[in-house]
Amino acid sequence: MIAANCCGAAIPSATPLAATASAFLLTNIAYLVQARLFAHLAGSFSDIRNHAVMNIVIVLAVLLTWASGTMWPDVLTALGILCVNVSGAEHIWLVAREAPPVDA
Repeated sequence: MIAANCCGAAIPSATPLAATASAFLLTNIAYLVQARLFAHLAGSFSDIRNHAVMNIVIVLAVLLTWASGTMWPDVLTALGILCVNVSGAEHIWLVAREAPPVDA
């Protein structure tokens, strides 16, 4: 997709992505409120917060993509989200390796 856009292809419409990210942001805010109210959801608070931050970044990237008329804000946002996901996957991998084996 990046190569196609570098060669002069039209920038895709940002409206569907902005609408989706905004809807997910509202959903994450609702879950953040619930996590504050119910103690048993406190463990997932940081995950919900991280998703809300990523949705804010996506909405900002959509606005920058629309304003600039280039794909680069979208590409940089995607690379940032990739780094966050790789970091989370690495954390899960390391925790799983340190867990004691389960006897069958």
